[in-house]
Amino acid sequence: PAPLFCTHIIPHEKRNCKRNFDELHRRLDRALCKRYNSMYKKERMGLSMIQLKNAALESSAGKKSVHALRCLNLTLPETGLVVITGASGSGKTALLHLLALREPPSRGEMFIGGENTARWSEERRCAWRRECAAAYEALLFADLTLSENAERAAVLAGFSRRDARENAREALALLGLESAAGVYPDRLSGEERRLGTLGCAFARRSRVLLL
Repeated sequence: PAPLFCTHIIPHEKRNCKRNFDELHRRLDRALCKRYNSMYKKERMGLSMIQLKNAALESSAGKKSVHALRCLNLTLPETGLVVITGASGSGKTALLHLLALREPPSRGEMFIGGENTARWSEERRCAWRRECAAAYEALLFADLTLSENAERAAVLAGFSRRDARENAREALALLGLESAAGVYPDRLSGEERRLGTLGCAFARRSRVLLL
């Protein structure tokens, strides 16, 4: 099975940080990761290890430059769970955008599988973006049931309708949401909606899960 790399961001100033972290481990424990990996059937690129060298991410606000990340050096393992903590505004979400190649580094270098992404074609960059399921950005469409939302995510990831339906079924079962599969988002509890967005990410069977 392909490796699984998960990232979860937790604002460190929150008092319930420890509780959030414990909940994350409860939901994404070792058994869950193994079961997710066992679902991984589609051929993928085979790229995994991510390394940042003196990476920076900047944006312009009028005549001023806003530094989301500065001189970041980071090596992420092939497989496992990585938790990033930091104060609000410290660049956690910007880092997730960078890891998914939503934005290239303004300065510095980024390597995936030992290859410098600056030398990648746009086609290859798009292929990596498809490898990254960003659950923190996922939205549940109000006019689709939970199962239909998960199927849609899988179809957009390149699966056939038939495979997407099976992916959605397995992903929701993995999270204990079988009974909510035919329910529309406005009828779900808050916890079911949060798990539902994770189920959509699982249905994509992406190599990298950004939570």
